Amino acid sequence: MSNTAKQSPLGVNATSGLMMNQGLTINAITAGYVGSSTSISNYDFGTVISNSVLNKLVMAIRAGWELYNTAQISLSTYNNLISIGRTTIPALGNTIPPTYTYSYAGETASYGYVRLFPLQAYNEFNYNSTLSTDGTYYDFISSFLAASSYIDYSNSGIMTMQNSQTFLQGTYSNMNDLISSDVSGLSLSTFIFGQDLINSGKAVNLSTISTFGLPSNLLFTLKKYNALTPSMNVALLASGLEATEIEQCSDNINVTSDQQQKIYASFLIITGVDLEQILISLNCKTRGLTTLADLLNVKKLFPNSYTTITVPIYNSTLGLPTNSKTYYTIYTGDGVNPALTSPAIKDQIGTITPPGTPTISSGTFTNVQVLPKGFDSYLINIVPSDIATAAGAFSMSMQQIKNINNVPIEKFAQVVNSIETTQNLDQINGTNVPTDTTQAQSALAMVALGSGPYNTYTYSNFFGCMSGLPYPWSQIQTSIQQIQTSTLLTIYDNLYAATQGTNPGLNAAIQAQIDLANAEIANILATRTSQARQLNTSWSNTGTQLFIEQRARNNGLPALPSPRETLNPSPNIVYSFVDSIGGKFAEDTLPNMAAQTLEAISDLGNVTGQSIVGLMRQVRNKIRLNTAGITQDTNIDSTIPPEQQCEWLGNGVLANSAPSYPSNTSALGYFDAAAHNYVINNQPVNKGLPVAPGSLAGSPYQNLIPCTLTPVIASSSLPTSQYTVADAINDVVLCNCDCWV
Repeated sequence: MSNTAKQSPLGVNATSGLMMNQGLTINAITAGYVGSSTSISNYDFGTVISNSVLNKLVMAIRAGWELYNTAQISLSTYNNLISIGRTTIPALGNTIPPTYTYSYAGETASYGYVRLFPLQAYNEFNYNSTLSTDGTYYDFISSFLAASSYIDYSNSGIMTMQNSQTFLQGTYSNMNDLISSDVSGLSLSTFIFGQDLINSGKAVNLSTISTFGLPSNLLFTLKKYNALTPSMNVALLASGLEATEIEQCSDNINVTSDQQQKIYASFLIITGVDLEQILISLNCKTRGLTTLADLLNVKKLFPNSYTTITVPIYNSTLGLPTNSKTYYTIYTGDGVNPALTSPAIKDQIGTITPPGTPTISSGTFTNVQVLPKGFDSYLINIVPSDIATAAGAFSMSMQQIKNINNVPIEKFAQVVNSIETTQNLDQINGTNVPTDTTQAQSALAMVALGSGPYNTYTYSNFFGCMSGLPYPWSQIQTSIQQIQTSTLLTIYDNLYAATQGTNPGLNAAIQAQIDLANAEIANILATRTSQARQLNTSWSNTGTQLFIEQRARNNGLPALPSPRETLNPSPNIVYSFVDSIGGKFAEDTLPNMAAQTLEAISDLGNVTGQSIVGLMRQVRNKIRLNTAGITQDTNIDSTIPPEQQCEWLGNGVLANSAPSYPSNTSALGYFDAAAHNYVINNQPVNKGLPVAPGSLAGSPYQNLIPCTLTPVIASSSLPTSQYTVADAINDVVLCNCDCWV
């Protein structure tokens, strides 16, 4: 698998060929239809012109320009000449369609509308006039990469604004929820609520938040934090639980309703010093707690913020009465909000079934029981009803926060304490979606100016004339040939002959043929309406696309220097281009995007162009093969081979370089390239080789440390950092003499 595209054989072919200005071209098929042009003053016809009634017309238009340029005909006559059929069938007059609104006058129009396309193609390839001056591809490649960046960045912004029109539609509640991940849906007073959470310490276990209020959850938390004090055990026994039951319940496994009731009863016993001892273990500093059972009471647990805590009721009909949620305060004044126990809300909440093994009831029933509904449905007959309703509502409100059951409570408390809201930002709440869609649509009209889906940009918006991809020239040529008449052909022959005359009477002679041509084209429209309309549609599409293409290049590519100078003289631009071909370009196979464009402009008549296409296929194969765990063997090493690194490092030069060995006298030896080993005093350094050649007793770790990290080999270029035997002894003796004085 290649690390970069240029490190594969096909990448090398592409890189080297592009540096020699091979491999890319204006699409030959397109050029065959529309011809070629390298300036406004020349044009070689393609078959759309040469094989149709337009041949003599184009010759007449060019001749008309020359006559106007030498003041032999008027501007009015010339403008009429380049506007034949414009209001009826512009294709039969080779004039611009109404969809093309860029300037079309003077010599630019002197070969007719179709010539705009090969000239545009040449200008795209000849970016910054590089091809016409030094013949290099560097600036064209630079323009391709610049266009790619513009396309990626623009399309990301366009599609973000486009998708914002329906983003979170049906699930959006309000901006506070959105920017706080629903934390503000618990309480808008985030600082006060956060302070209460911090004060509660470890009392709330978020891993069991879905059943907040069950006494067994709190018992499990006490055990987790070594808060099962002797007094707590006594209280549990006093409530009627056996020792084995206490063990089972403290693990929160299969706790029955009867056992839950007994646990809650034991909590009511824990007060005073016994309560304080447990609160210390939980790091709970909440004031006003009188019994351990208060840790299951939302009002007692959050004494400063309980009136701000809310619970969402999800709306079955969007927007009635609010978006996706309607929030209710859990408490009204000092009591639980009566709305939470109303029949309507109870029915909407339904029966809450805690996850895991269902709670086992100890009662005996002879009749089918109606399941309770509402926030308190899983806590009925376990804790008092008001505490149960508040606990169930708090549990549901907490569960709207994604991944809440995996968040440590003390981290959560610190985060809540600092959460910001949209206070005083009354215009950003949105409607049924969070975005201001009116504003987004206005912005889209300014930036979504491409021809891709949702008016995103494609590579054809920058290189469409060069690739020919978005233009239906074959269809247009066939349509012109089918709809043209011998009468129109004769008129154009006569028009061209008129342009070969001399004054006086040139204006009148040319205008007479223009009038005849317009009349005949109008007659064709009337008699062949269906075919004419189809041709007009295709012709108009070319105008739309060409306008978009020229506008995109004006907006998306950097301004060219004046006077012209090469923008990218470095071959690094080729490296980057080839790596992009073997990266995102190869994978971008959507219509009119990078892969299709590169295929269209690759010159398949040489190895470079074929290697560009082959490289993209290689990359796509790599992705396919990787899905099956199969790798490619296409990587060419991009560094000096390790053995040559050792030789270069050890000797300062490679073989066949002069001098044979460096004059550096600090080197401990030299690297013997033939033996692949470093030699000191005519003795090779021991690398763990077997005593007898061919023996299997050699060390398996002979080359564990690379030569670039071996100080002995590096001694020719770096100061010696290892002691010799004599130096080691002298250093120790010296240290013993001096270091302890």
